[in-house]
Amino acid sequence: MDETVITIQSAEQKVTYINIDDNSVPEGQTDLLALGPGYAVAPNFKGKNKEQLIQEICDRIAEMAIRLRWNTHFTERPSVPTLTQHLKQISPFDKKYTKPPPTENLDLENRLIQFQDTVKKILRNTSVASNLSRSQRTALKELRDSDDLHISVADKTAEFVVMNTADHVLATKRHFDDTSYKKLEMPPSEKERAKFILKLTQSLESKVNSAWRDICRRRNLPDKVYDLFASYHTSLPTATLR
Repeated sequence: MDETVITIQSAEQKVTYINIDDNSVPEGQTDLLALGPGYAVAPNFKGKNKEQLIQEICDRIAEMAIRLRWNTHFTERPSVPTLTQHLKQISPFDKKYTKPPPTENLDLENRLIQFQDTVKKILRNTSVASNLSRSQRTALKELRDSDDLHISVADKTAEFVVMNTADHVLATKRHFDDTSYKKLEMPPSEKERAKFILKLTQSLESKVNSAWRDICRRRNLPDKVYDLFASYHTSLPTATLR
């Protein structure tokens, strides 16, 4: 299939249309896309959406607190120049599970509590105005609801790439014809597919860990080194083509 690439250049960003006449895309949508992938649309900061965003931010703060606690824990102890100690400082995980960091530093704990309370107070007293015009908001809803167009972001040029969904599916199928991928016959039900993928994932994880165990034995590496880089709870990437 011959590809006709039409590029629309805006003041700041480019939008590349593949096998699509630019006149077939409504003007409001082209204007919105011309803002580029780097344009941050203001979130809906009201009601349930506001509470959800606040919770997500609090979750990120909790993740930061874990790293700070571990960093403080190791900083306050003398370092031992051994491989085991070095790896322990990089990752405080002994086995396939994660131990919670110690909360022994009261000053750090008080600061973390104050920081989270301050952030939550600021967020609850904050309102966010939309940074899109009425026509742009309409265009955004149209693009989200449309099944006819596939919109992605180019890897190197940071621009939107717009093509028909049918052309995208065809290109994806051609991509998966590569021998790097393996086509599997999946069970018909969603539950059986999940079991099939889980079993396959566990089998691959076991083979990888077995190979890594052999390397550790040949190199006389301690068990803690094996545990640090072994694979646990692996997620296998899959794609379903219809």
